[in-house]
Amino acid sequence: MISFARYARLLALPDVPQAFVSSFVGRIPIGIAGLAILLLVQSTEGSYAQAGVTGATYVAGLAAAAPLLGRMIDRLGRAAYSPPARCCTRLRCSPWLLRLRPARRHHCAC
Repeated sequence: MISFARYARLLALPDVPQAFVSSFVGRIPIGIAGLAILLLVQSTEGSYAQAGVTGATYVAGLAAAAPLLGRMIDRLGRAAYSPPARCCTRLRCSPWLLRLRPARRHHCAC
């Protein structure tokens, strides 16, 4: 059986609960972004294949940028992280945002 006593001792330390919650909440958008991109592109393009390719492109950009931004945080601190992170996010998102167009809907002529 799994013992949660070690986790309880860890969370009892000062500042640990705040760091844990802020880290968890801060990472939620990263996990949801792929699904949001898939749904947005599918609703505008009308194709799950195109949505999958677009989502995969976003994840590849995230995989390339995350280690570099992590190193920047470690070397320069969090204050220096925000402007480059925003720039990288805009660069990752702008190609697929610029090409979105409304999906063609087929209407029944009943």
